[in-house]
Order: sequence, then C-alpha cells, then structure tokens
Amino acid sequence: MASSTPDQPSTAQLPVYPKGPRPPDGQYRIQLTKVTSFFLVTYSRTTTWTGSLEELEAAARSALVHNLLLGWWGLPFGLIRTPMAIAQNASAIRLVRDLVSGKC
Repeated sequence: MASSTPDQPSTAQLPVYPKGPRPPDGQYRIQLTKVTSFFLVTYSRTTTWTGSLEELEAAARSALVHNLLLGWWGLPFGLIRTPMAIAQNASAIRLVRDLVSGKC
C-alpha cells in the first residue's frame, strides 16, 4: 500500500471527485480492490482504473467475480476483507454512475 506524504493524500481518501459537469473527455477514474486468499494468507490489491462508464463497470464486475471466487478462502481475514472490498468497489462504481447521470 502506498504511503502518504504531506503533499500527497493517502489512498484511504481516494477516490475524490469534484462536483459539477462531466469530464470533457468522458474518462473517469476509480479504485477497485481485489482480494485473493489461500488458507491463512490473504492478499489485497487496489488498482486505479481510468475509462468510460462502460469500461469501469466491466472492471468492477471483474473485481466482484474475483472477490466472490477467490477472496473468502482465507481465515479469518479473507472473510473480513472480502465484504469490505465488495462494499468499497460498489460505492466507487455508484459514485461514477452518479457523476455520469449528473446526480453529484
């Protein structure tokens, strides 16, 4: 996980989107987390994705399938981290959908 410096926000604060009109190029950015677990070991990887709404929805679906198939196998952290990652990913894609529809 990236560490933060005084000039750089921590990754826990991302994604932050300005309110207002859609970006002129139609490109949005979100962070999606994939959790992979094997018995007692759980890995969590957060990746920043940039693209159109359709591309980001496809990436979010891919992350959801990955988390559901591979995330929960680790005890105890797979069972803890997987629902957290699914909720964070759902929140991130919901925010992009709201930006596209103009609700934000």
